[in-house]
Amino acid sequence: MQAALRCRARTVIDGLPFTAFGDRDYEVRRMGPRFDAQWSKIELLWALANYFKHRDEWSSHSWTNPQGLAQHTVPVILAAGLKPGSTGNLRSGAEALGNPDYTDMSVLQTVIREWADQVREAIWQTAGL
Repeated sequence: MQAALRCRARTVIDGLPFTAFGDRDYEVRRMGPRFDAQWSKIELLWALANYFKHRDEWSSHSWTNPQGLAQHTVPVILAAGLKPGSTGNLRSGAEALGNPDYTDMSVLQTVIREWADQVREAIWQTAGL
């Protein structure tokens, strides 16, 4: 994501138009294969990582009135079927990403690879390569 944003910045500095995505990391995460109509699989993967990293910091209101990074995380994980206090949230997240066995890490590698390929293609098309 950061490499894509650096490519964009360099292109803009050079005075060339860049329309593949804006200058914010979430705009790059929006690209790639879709989890549903609103969210990309990378957005879901990012939100799941953020949730599992910070869930112990969340109050009970974080699910209904999220603040900070939770504002970007909660809508995505709710769309994936995660629920407050559920012991099945890891399984729900894995299933939403297409990993119903919960152990096939190649599914996550494929999600990341397909997203990276689409980001790279968008950069090349914008740069006229």
